[in-house]
Amino acid sequence: MRGRLKPVVKGYREVTVNGEQKRLHVVRAERALGRPLPKGANVHHADLTKGDDSPLVICQSYKYHRLLHARTRVLRAGGNPNLDKICADCKRLLPKTDFTAGPYKVNQCRRCCRVRIAALRQRRRVLGLRPA
Repeated sequence: MRGRLKPVVKGYREVTVNGEQKRLHVVRAERALGRPLPKGANVHHADLTKGDDSPLVICQSYKYHRLLHARTRVLRAGGNPNLDKICADCKRLLPKTDFTAGPYKVNQCRRCCRVRIAALRQRRRVLGLRPA
């Protein structure tokens, strides 16, 4: 690889290529792809380390990149990413069916946020807002 290695910045190595400063993992991904990354693409470190030789995955968007991290957290907790989810509040691994879907936080299970949802609904009633 041509370019001058820079010191580590936020855990990532930076390199100057053709007068442009880029993170090393981005340069590696572009080289594997054979062209610059598309607009909005992100590079995911498959082993979750920021090492120079870590395996990389090119993600089409930041949203997909976050999905990979969420699925990895479930796997590391011993669950199945297709069936389980981790609650944002209680941090428990639970079946996806235990999560609420609605205008409130989707990443909170019904058990730990039942009280919070009731309080929010009450507050909306008191303020005269549309019930959720």
